[in-house]
Amino acid sequence: MGLRIWRAAFGVAVAMLALGAAGAVGPVQQPTPLTAVLCDGPAMGLLKPKLTDARSWQSGDLTTISGRISGRRVLLVEFGNAAQKVEEETRAILEDFRPAEVIIVGAAGALNPKVQPGDVVIARTAIYHTYGFAGAEARQPRELMRPLEFAAAPWLVRAASQRVATVALEQYSQSGRKPTTSVGPIATVGLFVKSTEVRDRIRAEAGADAVAMEGAIIAEVCAQRGIPWVEIRSISDYADEAAGETYRQNRGLAAQIGTAVVLDLLRRLDALPRALTDEEAKRYLPDIALAPAIETASDDGRLLLGLMLKNAGKVWCPGFQVQVTLIEGEEATGNAVVKRYSIEPLRPDKERRLLIQIPASQEGFRTVTALADPDDEIAEFDEENNRASRDL
Repeated sequence: MGLRIWRAAFGVAVAMLALGAAGAVGPVQQPTPLTAVLCDGPAMGLLKPKLTDARSWQSGDLTTISGRISGRRVLLVEFGNAAQKVEEETRAILEDFRPAEVIIVGAAGALNPKVQPGDVVIARTAIYHTYGFAGAEARQPRELMRPLEFAAAPWLVRAASQRVATVALEQYSQSGRKPTTSVGPIATVGLFVKSTEVRDRIRAEAGADAVAMEGAIIAEVCAQRGIPWVEIRSISDYADEAAGETYRQNRGLAAQIGTAVVLDLLRRLDALPRALTDEEAKRYLPDIALAPAIETASDDGRLLLGLMLKNAGKVWCPGFQVQVTLIEGEEATGNAVVKRYSIEPLRPDKERRLLIQIPASQEGFRTVTALADPDDEIAEFDEENNRASRDL
């Protein structure tokens, strides 16, 4: 499916994603799109009373609350207390409920000196930082283990930042200063930052405007499944030595501002334009590229064809299929599908080698062709490099 066609049809694709697999039971079957809102405790306390038709769902050890806000189906989930717990909970939510999009909301510490308590920072990207990760994770660069940065859905970022202007932030003014809004990177670390030295180090290394403990963890799980996400943070402290006390003073204000932005966004989700500019598409979409590598003949006459798969995009590519077909002639008559291979999600610039076995005694067939994503399930920036062929 070409990029232009995908842009026009993306709204339909997201709605289909929310419906879940045919024949599924329980919370997977959703009659209308569902938005998952993952939030901290203060934000949960403000969002929960806004729900109508509220009911609880049990997903393993995790209890979630679903209902409607402004007619939109919403699932509320409070963050866990540790990185591993946040990751496990996010995976369970996405697998059980299949949300159309994920909104992350909560308080954050300021890294950018221009950002102050009460200000809103919307993540253009969520960035892992090594500081605060214990054990083996702290002993090696984070980027060697997993992608360092994840891109938020551009249309959600645009909508959240534009809609902030419609929220009466003046009511939250302190000392005559109106809260401001900015879009930029938000760093994720493994602990509450309350050190000027650590704060400045994270700012210098990650180039982020704010810091929190969950965003990149949730973003990574969403990226692996192709689910759009956005992170909305209201600043509660300066991430300095007084951060603990400043957070306690401002967490209520931060929750009010963050939830006001989320509520405004939820009212407008169905009408959001989701077209991407070329630059946004390059930054946000994966790109599966195929290339034939080596071929050898086995003792029993089978042909072994090596195929290199690569995600040439800048974001995670969800898992996909590769279909291998034998073609009889130039008109592609008498084709025979050899096999379909399931490929696990590929991180940006990651390559994977696939060894294809072509059965012996295939007289009459002239070409073997491999096609990635044969059912057009994944939106990519470049759809023209999904095929590779080799003459037999």
